Order: sequence, then structure tokens, then C-alpha cells
Amino acid sequence: MKYTGDAIQVTCDVADIAHDALSATHSDTLAGAVVLGDVIHGNATPKWARLAGNTTAVKQFLSQTGTGSASAVPAWATLVASNVSDFDEAAQDAVGGIMGNGLTYADGTPSIVVNTAVASDVNTGTSTSVCVTPDALAGSNLGIKNVVIDVVYPSSALVAGDGQAYFSVPAEFHGMNLVSVGARVITAGSSGTVDIQFARIRVGSGAGTVDMLSTLLTVDATETDSFTAATPAAINASNDDVSANATNYDTIRVDIDAIGTDAKGLQVRLGFQLP
Repeated sequence: MKYTGDAIQVTCDVADIAHDALSATHSDTLAGAVVLGDVIHGNATPKWARLAGNTTAVKQFLSQTGTGSASAVPAWATLVASNVSDFDEAAQDAVGGIMGNGLTYADGTPSIVVNTAVASDVNTGTSTSVCVTPDALAGSNLGIKNVVIDVVYPSSALVAGDGQAYFSVPAEFHGMNLVSVGARVITAGSSGTVDIQFARIRVGSGAGTVDMLSTLLTVDATETDSFTAATPAAINASNDDVSANATNYDTIRVDIDAIGTDAKGLQVRLGFQLP
């Protein structure tokens, strides 16, 4: 200590004192040990206190609800849709929206709601609020693989007989079914009908030849397309499948069973789709 007349100068050497932040050393703090993930907050005393970290395997968020004039102790909670301002669950459901990663409704149900399209939705192609599944896509018009075969040259007269044309089924068609057929002549016949059959020739373990139509495909007299046939063609459901792999591989044979009178040129159409 040193006296200088009108003032006293005091010099002290005080060693650094190590202490915990959450200890009795601080009168405004509750004593506690620090643990990974802890959050310090003001409690109702009020004192600084520790909020234990979230130890669950579920993502949680700090939640706090005041009284309008006073705050409250925070707590860990799962974020629900009702916690988000202007969040309209019904509107999100209507458009098949995803409610947000990690969100759940107030009743605890998952918040991911997706409206899926059916084949007719894909065919129409106007909806903007549904998701397309592989099944819907395969079952729609987009899932049909169409083949057009030139059987008879446009200016040539038709000739009756089996094997007027052949189509080798490609590997991409394996497992599909014949789902549609059609025919068109370039010059309409003056009388009688043009009758067509498709035969499936299979090589492999299921070898054999079968007719794929239970009712022949026809083009009527004075008409040029089977669209207007009085008797529509019918596909035999027992013989409609096609194969194209190392076990079984198919060839489709085009047979002309009747040629009418004066008809010329012939194209046939076949559509294949997964069942």
C-alpha cells in the first residue's frame, strides 16, 4: 500500500481462479455439469440453467410458447404442420404435395401425401397435381409399343395365304401382350372382306404356332381400314403374350385368309403392352 497525500493506491496480485460457468460461484446460475448438446437458458427463478440436449434418434427442434406477455422455458419438440404459419394441410393434400421433410401432422400421422395418377390421367395429359408411377405409365397409351408392317405393296393386288409377312419380336417387347390390331388397304375392295390372322411362332421350351386372334381382323368392302369393320377383331387372351429371350423367342406371322375383290396394298398394325 502506498500513501500519496490525498489518495491511496492499492496494488494486489490475485491469481486467476478457475471455476465452472454453471456453478455456485455465480449466484444467478444453477449448478450443473455441462453435457454435449446442452443449451443454456433462463429459467423461471430466474437463473441460468441447462436444457439437456435431444438424445433421441428423431430430429427435434426447440419449442417455446409464451403467454402473450411472458416467455417460457424452451423444450425439445417435433415440428408439426400446425406450427408453421399459413400452412394449409388440406390444400397440400389436394395437390398431392409433400408436406416438408421431417414434418408430421398434429395427430402424429406422416405428412407426406402424394396423389398418384392412373392410366387415364396419363392418357388425358392435363393434370398438374398428381405423380406418375411406373405402373400408370405402363398401363397408359404411352406404354403401348406399336408396330406397322407393310404386307403388300400399295399398287399390288392382295394374295391369300399364310406368311405374307413376318415380324421378329424384339427383346424390349418381352413379357408384353398383344393389345390392339388394325389393318388398312390402299385401294378398297369392291366386294367381300379382307380377312387377316396373326400367328405366333414360338421357338424354345414352349415351341409351337398358335393363332393370336379369336375373331379375324377384317377390312370391309368399299372401306380402307378395319376401324369401320362391321365385326371387330378379337384377341385370344390365351395366345396374346410374346417372348423374346434365350428361353423362348417369337415371330409374328401375317396370314391373309381372304382378299375380297380388287383390294390393293396392305398395312397391318399391332400394339403391345405390359400386362
